Amino acid sequence: MTLQQLAACQLLGLDDAPLALADIKATYLKAARCAHPDKGCCAERFRQIRNAYELLCRGAANQGPKKDDGVADDDEMVLVLPSDEMKKDPYFGARVVMVIGGVRFSGMVEQVHRAPSGETLHFVRYADGDVEHLEVDQVREAICAAKRAAKRRKTAHTSSL
Repeated sequence: MTLQQLAACQLLGLDDAPLALADIKATYLKAARCAHPDKGCCAERFRQIRNAYELLCRGAANQGPKKDDGVADDDEMVLVLPSDEMKKDPYFGARVVMVIGGVRFSGMVEQVHRAPSGETLHFVRYADGDVEHLEVDQVREAICAAKRAAKRRKTAHTSSL
């Protein structure tokens, strides 16, 4: 690993073990949400995080499995369910709230996917445009957080009247 890659790992909070693209992406999304200029953070810090992500992705792609060996990355292996099955899912269209690093992100479950392992993944798009796959337990927790936030807003509104 080069010195630049080590610095990029340190910036994103990754160890210098062999890195998978999925790990790099997940860590980048969390760091980028916290450091985004729309959240009141420095634009230069956000650029540094983005550059570190791109550098590590290039390195992982060069060291990782080649496309012709039959191994696809995680995003290619996730299958979108047909729309009729998707609509039957109890979490499809649900509003969710995730709290990451003390910052609250609201979003909605837009699609339901199936991983090769058979587990159901819910594709969430947040209000700031970020997207994420959440497992069923994570979706349940995020829905409960959204309900609690709505209840707090409602009681705050009625108490101010």
